[in-house]
Amino acid sequence: MFDNRHRLDGLVFLTCDDCHKGTRRADQVAGLLCRVYPDAKTRSAKLELRKIIRGIRNNAPEIALEWMPSARQRELAHRAGGAFADGGAGALNMGPKTNALMLRFAARAALALHYHRCNEIVPMKGGAFVRWYTNESLITGNYPDDFASMLPLPQSLQQSTKTQTGQFDYSSNATSEKDVSVHQMTFRLSLSFQAWVAKDAKVFERVEKLRPENLFRPGFLRRP
Repeated sequence: MFDNRHRLDGLVFLTCDDCHKGTRRADQVAGLLCRVYPDAKTRSAKLELRKIIRGIRNNAPEIALEWMPSARQRELAHRAGGAFADGGAGALNMGPKTNALMLRFAARAALALHYHRCNEIVPMKGGAFVRWYTNESLITGNYPDDFASMLPLPQSLQQSTKTQTGQFDYSSNATSEKDVSVHQMTFRLSLSFQAWVAKDAKVFERVEKLRPENLFRPGFLRRP
């Protein structure tokens, strides 16, 4: 997720082996999608991007195939204007396989941020309801800005005078009882994740009926 795999200290937690390895493919996919915009500028960043692309083609070829837009999708994208107006932007098709991986990525991060904010592990009866957005949502005006009103100003990883603001920013808040927390994460100008975490997943009953694939319970990364 970070340039040259260099990550500043912070947001590091002990985890079981299942959670550590359970989103490996999702991490790889997110590592590419978070570099969609802005374009890589330096030689090292371009080489890193090529390496990630090769890795996905080798390890998740079905995802790379899913990203290929149809002729109709390309036409619609360039009609949309915005970033496509100058003809320099491209389009990716975000299909169900990609969506499933990105939701898993977001859910693991949300459970970790709940622990960071509340200093409590989410119990087995709890859950995380997550959503994710690409920069297409910003271009079309479909990004839910009201979510940010529940959160303090975003922060990033920082070490001495160094910061990774712009590469990764996050913000978290919680109720006074710490039974519900909310989180937002953004990676560059490419991806944004929103999450609600609750100690009792019953609070998600209504939205679970509409979008059951967006709700994750603790232990979802265990191997079968």
